[in-house]
Amino acid sequence: MSSWFVYVLAFLIPVGTKKYLFSFTPGVSDYHSIFLFGIDILLVFFLAAWGVRAIKRDAITKLLLAFSLLGLLPVFWSSDPWLIVYKWIHLLLFLLFALAVAALLRKGTIELRIILWLLVISSMLQGVVGFFQFGAQASVGLHLFGESFITSLTKGVARVSVGDLSFLRIYGTMPHANILAALFVMGIVAAIGLLFLGDKKRWENTSLGICVFILLGGLLLTFSRSGWIVAALSVAALLLYGFLKKPLRSRAFFLFCVVVITLAALLIQFGWLVFPRAHFTAEEPSVDHRVRYNTIGAELLLRHPFGVGWGNQILTAAHEGLYGEQGLSLSWQEQPIHNLYILVATESGIAGVSAFLVFLFLVFRSAFRRFKETKGEEKTHEIFVVSVLFGGLLLFGLVDHFMWDLEAGQLMFWLSAGLLLGLGQKQGNG
Repeated sequence: MSSWFVYVLAFLIPVGTKKYLFSFTPGVSDYHSIFLFGIDILLVFFLAAWGVRAIKRDAITKLLLAFSLLGLLPVFWSSDPWLIVYKWIHLLLFLLFALAVAALLRKGTIELRIILWLLVISSMLQGVVGFFQFGAQASVGLHLFGESFITSLTKGVARVSVGDLSFLRIYGTMPHANILAALFVMGIVAAIGLLFLGDKKRWENTSLGICVFILLGGLLLTFSRSGWIVAALSVAALLLYGFLKKPLRSRAFFLFCVVVITLAALLIQFGWLVFPRAHFTAEEPSVDHRVRYNTIGAELLLRHPFGVGWGNQILTAAHEGLYGEQGLSLSWQEQPIHNLYILVATESGIAGVSAFLVFLFLVFRSAFRRFKETKGEEKTHEIFVVSVLFGGLLLFGLVDHFMWDLEAGQLMFWLSAGLLLGLGQKQGNG
């Protein structure tokens, strides 16, 4: 039964059904308000019934729990202690979920291939929603599932402009196009992973090739440059791996053909939109603001080396006038630092980000060791695919924050971390 909860949570990554309960600040904000997410209810039930008992009590578990407590310490001197407590509880849910996924995968209770298929199907469905959104240039009525309410006149919506024309960047049921792009990248990597795993009949290869085709199309319509870059690096890494492994060369060649044909077809149809979007300068807001947010983060860390507490980065920076100092004077410009690692550092302090980086190092080190020690081709393929999956999210973390403070991003991040951690541990260990 526990496996089904993990499978359902993996499938429901993009479903943002939620109920507003309380806000710590005037107005409603994803960063300073309490929402009851459907995913949270499933997480609590899963952890209470099965997950906590499955967790391995090892050094990584202790490290993660210590890390979470470091971001809780500022509760003793913060002006917003209850926000810190709420964010800590929410983070703890996902930390325990990752550890439980690792334990269940290690024991064979859950199967990686099923999770990969669910990621492919879930992202494919989001692609269908996105195509309808792009055609309508508006939301399509799936607000119960987390879709933002968007019309042609909605302000603040992510758009791409060419001359006098402006087009909606598709959201699916995600809070932003960049988050949907991350899901598409996960779906693409998962589809390629399935292509590489096990014996495949021709129709199965063809089906997975079609999935890659559709997901690349969806990724293009997010117009997420970070998504494009991460996808390019991820696919290149998997292609290189496939060509280097003799049993996978024919499949890698098939994948190469699918990617080339897809890109050619998409650029013929949408090149007039893609090429202007692919060009960017340091002066444009999406780049310039990220630099300014990182500067704010560095200043916060200098002022608060022990951190400002979970969820308190925006409030503390605003209270201390750091947004204004960077010329970000409008209320909507008070956003999180668009860098996962700097954001973690500002909230948990130098010790906290050090623990976080050590955790990432240990996860990849254990996976690398298992990769070298494992004799079975299938297991090595699994480790490499999930390493690319998780590594892609870490690359997103260089320019975005959604994996740390938004529900869908947190579920993507900690699910992937748990999968790689589980693959890096010997099967059957208690």
